Amino acid sequence: MTASWLVYGIAVAGLLGGAGWLAEAGLRVLGWQARWVWVAALAGSVVVPAAAWFGWPGIGGGSGGVIVEAMAAVVPEAYLIEPQAASSVAEAVNRVLPVLWVASSLAVVAVIVSALVRLRRARAGWRREVVDGIPVLLSRDEGPAALGFWRGAIVVPEWALSLNARLRRLMLLHEEEHVRAGDPRLLLIALLGPVLMPWNPVVWWQLRRLRQAMELDCDGRVLRRTPDVRGYGALLLEVVRRKGAGHLVVAAFMGPRPFMERRILMLARSQAGASRVRAWLGFVAAAGLVVAACEAPEPTRAARGDGAQRLVGQTTEAASSIDGAGLAGFRPLSPDLTRPELMNRLEIARALEQNYPLHLRDAGIGGTAVVRFWIDDRGDVAQVQLAASSGHEVLDAAAVMVAEQMRFTPARDGGAPVAVVVEIPIAFRVKTAA
Repeated sequence: MTASWLVYGIAVAGLLGGAGWLAEAGLRVLGWQARWVWVAALAGSVVVPAAAWFGWPGIGGGSGGVIVEAMAAVVPEAYLIEPQAASSVAEAVNRVLPVLWVASSLAVVAVIVSALVRLRRARAGWRREVVDGIPVLLSRDEGPAALGFWRGAIVVPEWALSLNARLRRLMLLHEEEHVRAGDPRLLLIALLGPVLMPWNPVVWWQLRRLRQAMELDCDGRVLRRTPDVRGYGALLLEVVRRKGAGHLVVAAFMGPRPFMERRILMLARSQAGASRVRAWLGFVAAAGLVVAACEAPEPTRAARGDGAQRLVGQTTEAASSIDGAGLAGFRPLSPDLTRPELMNRLEIARALEQNYPLHLRDAGIGGTAVVRFWIDDRGDVAQVQLAASSGHEVLDAAAVMVAEQMRFTPARDGGAPVAVVVEIPIAFRVKTAA
C-alpha cells in the first residue's frame, strides 16, 4: 500500500459519494427509498480500490477495446527516476502506512465494541412494557431508537409516555418501520466500511449520509401508513426539544439539530412536488460519476512496490563492461544528475502490443517485469537485464524484447553526459471498457 493508493481510494469514494448524492436527490423527488444508494456507495468505495489493487478486469481506467500499457513507456508521468535517498524515504513511508492502517482499523473496532458493551449494559436496566399495544423497552432517557441485529427491539424514554396519544403512536410507528426494514442490522453491516478504510474521510461521510437516508426513508413509510404531516412535524419538534440520545449501533429517531430541521423541511417539500426531469438528469449524472470511479486510473503496480522506477547509480566505467550479473562498478548519485528521458514512447507502445503473448492477453493475464538498463554516456542501451520477474517467463522475455528497443537521451551530471544504471518496470495489462 502506498500514499498514492490512499489518495486513489479517497478519489473513488468521492466520485461514488457524488453519485450517491445526485441519485438520492432524484429518488426523493420521485418519492422512492434512497438508503440503498448509500449502501452501494459504501460498498463501491471499498470494492473498487481493492479491485484496482488486485488488477480485476474493467476497473482502473481504460476506454474501449483492449489496451496494453507499459507504466514506464506509455505514460510519461509514470516514468520517474529519483535519487535512491528519495526512494528510501518513500519506501519507509510505504512500510509504515500498513501499520497505521491496521492500528486505525483496530481503534474503530474497539470503539464499536465499546459501544456495544455499553448498550448491552444499559439494556439490562431497561424494563419491558407494552405501550399502545406495542412491546417496547422503557429506558430512563435513552431513545427513541430501534436496535438489534437478528430480532429488532424498540426502546423509548420514559418521557415518551407523557406525549399525547397521537404523537406517541407516530413515534412507535417510526421505530416499528426501522425494525421491519432491518435498519439496525444494515447499519451494523455498513460499519464495515469505516472499519476497512478508517483513513478515508469520504467513507465516514457516506456512513453519515446512510444514517440520514434511513431516517428520511422511514419518515416516508410512516406517512404513507398514517398521512399526518402536521402531527409528524410536531413530533420531530418535540424530539428536538427533549434531550434525546442515540447509540452508535442503532438507527435512532434523534439526530443532529440541522438534520432534524432538514427532515421537517422535507415534509413540507413532499407536499409541493418537484421537477421529475431534474431528477432523471441527476440519475444520468450519477451514472457518469460511477463510470468515472470505475475508470479512474489507479496507482500502477510500480507505485505499489512491485518494481518502482529508480536510478541505481552512475557507472565508473563503460556500461558494456559492467558485470551483467551484478551492480559492481558504479558510484553514488550526484545531486546535479539529470535523468535520461525515453525518446520513442509511441514505438514502445506498439512494441508492447506486438510482444504481448496472445494466449495470456486473451486470458486476461498480465504482469510487471522490472528491467535493469545500462545506459552509456551517449544514451545508448548497452545492456539490459531482468531485475525482477513478472511471475511468467514468457512475459519476462517479452519485457526484455521491448526494453531492447528503448532509446534514451543521455543522463547528465553538471551538464556533462554520464553513464547510468536504471531500473524500469514494464507492465503488460489488459483493460476492457466498463
